[in-house]
Amino acid sequence: MHCATSSAPLAEVVADKPIRLRALAAADLEDATSHHRDHAGEETALGFIDEVQAAFELISSGPGIGSLRYSYDLDIPGLRAFPIKRFDHAVFYVETDDVVDVWRILHTSRDIAETLEPPER
Repeated sequence: MHCATSSAPLAEVVADKPIRLRALAAADLEDATSHHRDHAGEETALGFIDEVQAAFELISSGPGIGSLRYSYDLDIPGLRAFPIKRFDHAVFYVETDDVVDVWRILHTSRDIAETLEPPER
């Protein structure tokens, strides 16, 4: 156990939580990447993947970073949304004791209330 006065580097004290990508989130990622590739080219598709990866890294290192707006709007406790602004998408996730559980990666123009529901366990 480390305490605030420990000489261990912060990275050793605070471990990132692993990301668990649910099947629908993986399908969302694949669909969005294909859409970008088909309509804007390979470079844009790769840029989208890079932005999602960067979002995952931020969420993993600080799961509380996402907005709780949809948690309140949809009455889903703990649901957070983290924007991928350059591509008008958001990562929807819930933090558990062990992982960051990514439910969906949705375009923000979609009807989020109609599209988002808790995954089956």
